[in-house]
Amino acid sequence: MERHFKTLLIDRSQKQFQLTREGLRVYEAAKEILHQYEKLLSELQEMKKVISGTIRISTIYSIGLHELPPYIKKFLHGISVGERPRGIPPVEPRL
Repeated sequence: MERHFKTLLIDRSQKQFQLTREGLRVYEAAKEILHQYEKLLSELQEMKKVISGTIRISTIYSIGLHELPPYIKKFLHGISVGERPRGIPPVEPRL
């Protein structure tokens, strides 16, 4: 690192290990960088766990009753599923 920064980071004139002023600054900056990295890693892991939003699926009764549930269980496990009773018009206009 001393070669890279072209400065002395450790005072080697004494028997005891001691950082120079520059070495102390590099050490503090490295701690900050590691903290930011760990924070970013944690945020990215949390983003993978979070699923949000709404999925609306329109289907004929028999498909919605017999064919669709296994796929919902397979791909959307842990998601609550609500139904809209017959005769209630959709909120959004049809495409």
